[in-house]
This record gives sequence, C-alpha cells and structure tokens, in this order.
Amino acid sequence: MEWTFDPLEIKNAYLNIHRLGAVVREYRPNFYGLSSSRLQGGLPTDRLLAEWRLDSLRVNDILEGRPATERAIEERILVPASIYEWKASEAERERASPCRWRTAGSLNRHFLEGWP
Repeated sequence: MEWTFDPLEIKNAYLNIHRLGAVVREYRPNFYGLSSSRLQGGLPTDRLLAEWRLDSLRVNDILEGRPATERAIEERILVPASIYEWKASEAERERASPCRWRTAGSLNRHFLEGWP
C-alpha cells in the first residue's frame, strides 16, 4: 500500500513510520500543486511517499511489539515546531519560510544520495 503525507506534519510522520512501519523512499516537492485550502493558505504541497509492505519483517516486528530496525540520518532535518499555527498565519509562514526550504533541501539531498 502507498500514500503520501506532508513531511512537516511530525505527528503524522511518527504514526506512519514508527507506529505503522511504513518506509519512505521518495520526496515529492509540490506534488499536488499550490494548496487551495484555507488552512494551507496557498502553500506548496510537498509530500513524502510512504510504502507499507504488510508482509515485511519491519511491519511484522512492529505488530509483535519488537523494535523495528532503522537507518538513521545523522543530520537533523528541521521543521517548524508549531506547524498548525505556522500554516494558519501568513506572517508566521513568511517568518518560517527559510525553515521549509532547508527541510526541502535536506530531504532532497538525502533521497538523491540513496537514502534509505
């Protein structure tokens, strides 16, 4: 099974990757085009593509309560801490915009280098 999710939504990323065992292998900048949603305020729709292989060792380990093996990124990828406030306020989006671009650049670099 595959789906996309916003890389800035940390709680969603945690659920998808750590609780469900999905694996992310691809970053897609502005995948759906600029958002028309009032909440998103015309933001680009950057997405990570999640792959969920129900028969994988990773998913089975998680379902049985064992820690899944992980490949760590040494560099921290920064995201805005208060994402909902950031998305709701044009002034906050302007202030935090450099963080979004650093995040996008970090994700692009890691995936181009073959991560994971």
